[in-house]
Amino acid sequence: MDERKLLYITSWDFTHPEADGVCKKIIGQIKAFRKAGFYVDYTFIRNGNTYILRDDKEICLGSNHHLSQYGALRLISIYVKKHNDYRNVYIRYSSSDVFFVKIVKTLHENKAVSIVE
Repeated sequence: MDERKLLYITSWDFTHPEADGVCKKIIGQIKAFRKAGFYVDYTFIRNGNTYILRDDKEICLGSNHHLSQYGALRLISIYVKKHNDYRNVYIRYSSSDVFFVKIVKTLHENKAVSIVE
């Protein structure tokens, strides 16, 4: 497991104009992590689908349907369980629900260092 590999988890929809300020902050944080020497993969929502940008390749994790953030977090949770190669995780999520708890539990089991904003 690479000590410099970081997963930035967010379920913000990058296509909604009202989220523009938040998206700029997220992109700024990702740039700061990269400047600090981390290899950063990150999740996001676009047009009702959840994606991860992993190794500079966009991977669609699936459709959120009508569940938006909850659906996204469910898909991200499944992904994290299968790909447990992240040593560092930064989570930007606004509430606590069953999918959030599952991700945190999986990360803890994988001995990842997690920071929640």
